[in-house]
Amino acid sequence: MGFSIKQKIDVCLMAEANPEMTQTDLAVWAYKRFNTPKPPSQTTISRILARKDELIALKEHEFKLIRRRRSTNPLLRKVLTEWITQCVWSNIPITAPIIISSANNFWKQCPPNMRDGSGEFSFRWCSQFLAKVNINLATIEKDLYSNRLKVWTFEERDELKNLLQGVDPKKIFTLGEIFLSHDLPLDKAFYNDSSDFITCMLCVNADGSEKLDPLIVGRYENYPYFEGRSSAKAANKHGVAYHSNRMKWLTSTMFYDWLSVLDKRLALQDRDIIIVLDDSASHRVVNIKLQRIRLLYTSSNSNFLPTNWGIEGDIRLNYRIKQYEKLLQKQVLMKDKLLTKDEQTFNMCETFDLIKHAWNSVPIERIKSAWKQSGVLPDAVTVNYQRRKMFDDSLEKQLIGLAGQLKVNEAWDVASLLDLTVEQRNNKTFLSNEEIVQSCIVDNYDDFDHSTGQPRRAPFSHTLGQEFQPLKRLGELQRAAGLVLSPDNDMKMDIDGTDDLFDFDNFQLYSDMADFDIDSNTANIITQLQPMSELVPSLYAQGMNVPTGYQSTPTSSVASTGIGFPHMGYPTPTGINTILNQQPVATDPNDKLSVVMNFMNLIQNDPDCAVSDQTIRDITALYNSLIGQIPYTNTPT
Repeated sequence: MGFSIKQKIDVCLMAEANPEMTQTDLAVWAYKRFNTPKPPSQTTISRILARKDELIALKEHEFKLIRRRRSTNPLLRKVLTEWITQCVWSNIPITAPIIISSANNFWKQCPPNMRDGSGEFSFRWCSQFLAKVNINLATIEKDLYSNRLKVWTFEERDELKNLLQGVDPKKIFTLGEIFLSHDLPLDKAFYNDSSDFITCMLCVNADGSEKLDPLIVGRYENYPYFEGRSSAKAANKHGVAYHSNRMKWLTSTMFYDWLSVLDKRLALQDRDIIIVLDDSASHRVVNIKLQRIRLLYTSSNSNFLPTNWGIEGDIRLNYRIKQYEKLLQKQVLMKDKLLTKDEQTFNMCETFDLIKHAWNSVPIERIKSAWKQSGVLPDAVTVNYQRRKMFDDSLEKQLIGLAGQLKVNEAWDVASLLDLTVEQRNNKTFLSNEEIVQSCIVDNYDDFDHSTGQPRRAPFSHTLGQEFQPLKRLGELQRAAGLVLSPDNDMKMDIDGTDDLFDFDNFQLYSDMADFDIDSNTANIITQLQPMSELVPSLYAQGMNVPTGYQSTPTSSVASTGIGFPHMGYPTPTGINTILNQQPVATDPNDKLSVVMNFMNLIQNDPDCAVSDQTIRDITALYNSLIGQIPYTNTPT
């Protein structure tokens, strides 16, 4: 029984909206919803839900591109997508020659380890790139430039009110971003200019009855406290959404994706909403087809959106209050000792909880007051809304009291704490080329020394997680039971998590987390233990020097999936499911090296594995690291 991509997305959205539903319940729902001949099996539902995040994030034009080779220069493609959006909104014409020339310029600005090829791009490459982002140059004027949405100015507020006349306030939303210095030490003696910030996007409706989960943009893709989960799953556990880039900014691509997911959820609930937002660069989207959301843009120079009328202030106050309460609890447990800088620092998961609490603590009265003072809603809607002061005096007094209780070397003045320079947001409507590039680069936490802020080593390929994680999973399976899967078009590999291939523990951790699917019509699965001797030709092909002592390992034979593997800790015959669920931990350097070399073999022999030169260099580095740990005996020539 096969479901379309759209139907799979509906199953995922239903599961997300109704966490109490079991997989059996979802199967019955799908049977009735899609009029299938019989309910889908629990296995089918399980496999769909295993890809929930990936499926929900898909745009409509990507449905037909699910099975495809990895694209080269993914960073460049992200940069060009942001740049095209900016050009359209700024009424700057774009043609194929202009795109090709800009691609060459942006390629040169990308870090060397995050680009592929020579930087020369053809018209064919340009056409393929535009097709993947659903842009047709022949109709670009009609599709993009002529369909740009109106931007309402401050002077046009009365017209905007008339447009919203008669609309249920529950259906009118607004959104905005704030910067939060999440790692700011509350002992001012530890403060320095290196304090970081994160971006929080908040969305709420006009009567305060519905607050959407905060969207947070931070510096790194993964943090130690994510405990090996992907950033999306770690954030979802704390009731927020999370993305990252070097600028810690919300980008138009992130916003596009957020809107697409929200639109799908609303469609499943049969709801329609209006979002009133400003036209800052992060909110500018093009070529998006929304069925359930209408966007009303206002000038970012006017600052008359509700978030600017007290909501932002309440968020900061609630956030700092909760920080002080947490540190006071810790100080009591430590018998009133002064806390060190590290002891005052909140990890990213704790930060998620603090932001979620601060957002939930904003009262409905504050939200209604902000809408009333913004002047966006018709008077008939806000007539019963009460005005409140921009800053809540009671919250400020509470913060002052808590700040006085915490024992520190130097206390913060609350007024300064609420007016940090690092938290001052500038509504940019135009980004420089350098800003666009930096806002598209995603880094791993472990690639940096966080005491100095400097790279610990040259970062691995930005595309490593996208192009190599499937190979990690296959290599782990090969190590566990000598499993080799015959490559065919029916094989699909889905991986969660980020990667750090230089550290084998991370290498194995993420492969253990992986979700590995094999379509039921995949034929002739075979298993085969591949010793180093069989991998030597592949290693030579990768330009590596293999010690001759490794070339004398005896050759193994091919067997069916029902064979036992006593040499790998499987004393009885076992099938593929047992192999997948019983993976011994690789601790011996020989075992580790076998995993890496099986990857090299897979790269060499699987035509569907499209990997960059940088990836091969990264794997070579891991190979060289492991090879030095293993003693060997030279074989006489």
